[in-house]
This record gives sequence, C-alpha cells and structure tokens, in this order.
Amino acid sequence: MATCTCTERHTGEREFSVGGSATGFRRLPVAEGALDPAPGVHRRRRVELFGVPFDRVSLLEAAARIGRWMEEGTSGRARMVVTPDTTALMRARRDPLLRWAYHQADLVTPDGTGIVWASRRLGFPFEERVSGIDLVEELLRRGATEGYRFFFLGARPGVAQAAAERVRRRYPGLRIVGTHHGYFSPQEEPALVDAIHAAGPDALLVGLGVPKQELWMLRNRGALEVPVMIGIGGSFDVLSGRLPRAPKSWQRMGLEWLWRVLREPRRLGRVGAIPQFMGLVLLQRALSSLSSSLSSSSIGPGG
Repeated sequence: MATCTCTERHTGEREFSVGGSATGFRRLPVAEGALDPAPGVHRRRRVELFGVPFDRVSLLEAAARIGRWMEEGTSGRARMVVTPDTTALMRARRDPLLRWAYHQADLVTPDGTGIVWASRRLGFPFEERVSGIDLVEELLRRGATEGYRFFFLGARPGVAQAAAERVRRRYPGLRIVGTHHGYFSPQEEPALVDAIHAAGPDALLVGLGVPKQELWMLRNRGALEVPVMIGIGGSFDVLSGRLPRAPKSWQRMGLEWLWRVLREPRRLGRVGAIPQFMGLVLLQRALSSLSSSLSSSSIGPGG
C-alpha cells in the first residue's frame, strides 16, 4: 500500500514522497546542471508524478533559465526542454521510451491544468501551469530585445513559415533564422540537421507532436550544435493564427483543453485520458489518507 510522508531536510525544505515508482509523487535528483541557481532564483526540486518527472518552476523562472542557456551557447549537447500535459503523461505511463526521454530532459514543465490540480491534491503543489505556448511566447518576447535567434521546426508545410512571419510582426527585431515543416523522411533528416546547424539558432523550437518531438530531440541533441531545443507540440498552429487560442476566461477556468476539442473534434479520443488520470489521482490520495489513518491508529497511548 502506498504511503505519503513529509520530512524536513537539513536545508529547512520539506521533502514529500509517495511510495511506488509510478503511483504518485516522489522527489528526484535534478539533471546535472538543469536547475543550478541563477541570481535571484532559488533552486527548485524535481518531482515525479506517475513515473514522469516535473520541475517546480514558474513561467518566468523557466524562461530565465532557458535564456541563460541560450546566452551560454553550446556545451557539447543541446539542452532539452519538454512540456508534457495530462495526455502526454498518460501516454508515457505505457510508453517506456517516452518516459525515458522525459527523464533525460534538462527542464520539464507542467503543461496542463490537470497536472497542477494533481500536484495540489497530492500535497506537492506546483506554482502554476507552464504551457509550451506560454513559454514560447515569453521567450519570443525576450528574444526581440535580447537578440536571441530561433529556428522553427514542425507542423504542416507552410505553417512554421507563417508563424515566423506573424511573430516577426508582433515582435519587431525578432530573429527567426530558419523554418522547416515537420513532414520530413528519415532520408531527409541529415540534410535538415545540416541546415539547422548552418543557421546557428540559439533555440530550436520543435513542434512534431508527442512522442515524435521528444524522441527526435533526444536522438539529435548530440549532433546539433544548438544551445536549447524545446518541444512545443502544436504551438506553431497557434502562432501562425491557424488555430485561435482559448479565451482568457476559459484558460483561467482550466478549460483550454475543452476549447481545443470543440475546435478540433478529432482530439476527442485523446482527452479520454483525462478522466483516467483524475481517477488515478483520487485513488492515490485515498490510499495515502487511509495509510496515514492506519498508521495513526496503530500508535496508541504509550506507543
């Protein structure tokens, strides 16, 4: 039976753990150098939810970290950033290769209201949702003033190019050094890698969908002399204007997923994972509460 404990570490921070490697939260060591402290930013711990790691960072902290990596330049292999949502987490539970890719990432942010909800229910709350599209928007905004260079890879032919043209108008001075669609064959991949290398971006935004983008980044992180690669799912469709984002009111209520289903009914099959996920979280919480109750009752007067 799973148990939930809380202990105080010598730093004064609390450490939460939930028994079982894939049944709730547990604390993980942070990938080497992934979240080393920057000025004004406190170290955040990495935790694991149902086998998938997450870093407890805010949107601004994540963007600042990535910005610093871009400024540092290449370090032998590209830093890898991923933003799994609830459906990606559920897929990773049954796909060990995807789960392994998430564990190899330097930064993992919770792109999903459900994941933030679960963290609160299980006693290890994340500060906020850090979605791929919000992270990209923040990086592009900073890039326009800091001179960061971006390469857009993914989506249907023409979409990445349209996204580049649109964000250039929104952020004057932004440097998009190349674009390429996501419909390339394995035979075309070496030439694509050479083109990205020649363009010299500071950040490669990869929108190939889950799990293709995670596995592609993992496979090519050593070959690409790029400081940072970021998996952004379908964000190019939003950046290009092809797919409008949910109104702010829907986002605040945590219903952006429902908005996307209403706009794209073909996504209905994917969201079936959401009630399964909620059931797992509620079951884990019930088991932890039961275990705590049994432990308390077993410690009667006099021990």
